[in-house]
Amino acid sequence: MTLSQAALELLGTAVVVDRDQTIPFPKWDKQNAAWRVRRLLRGTIPLSVPKNLATLNQPSATHAWGDGPTAVANLRNTVSHWTTGKPRVDTQVWVESAQLALHYLEMALLSSIGYTGRAIDRTVQPISAGGSTRVPWA
Repeated sequence: MTLSQAALELLGTAVVVDRDQTIPFPKWDKQNAAWRVRRLLRGTIPLSVPKNLATLNQPSATHAWGDGPTAVANLRNTVSHWTTGKPRVDTQVWVESAQLALHYLEMALLSSIGYTGRAIDRTVQPISAGGSTRVPWA
């Protein structure tokens, strides 16, 4: 979780701030992780938690996470930052949030290089069951 989140934020800085220059670094730097991931994914990758990640969808509603980037960032915060009121979630929630973070990272990388082909949906388990589909922005 921690490495996926760090990679998403680093890729976001490289793409949104440096390459595309759509957000100046001072504004980018003041925002939280979920906001940064949303900006990286905006317009290319759906932000909602996929329905097939049913276990992750339950605490998303309970904790009012609202979307996938918020769920991933909040769960990552529970292992990276010591705070009170950490959400208590089932092991499967951790598995699905890691799947979602890796899915976001893969899709963001493919989008950033202009790939428009097919990709495996890593939010479907087993991965072979999901097969490959066109990337959402193609």
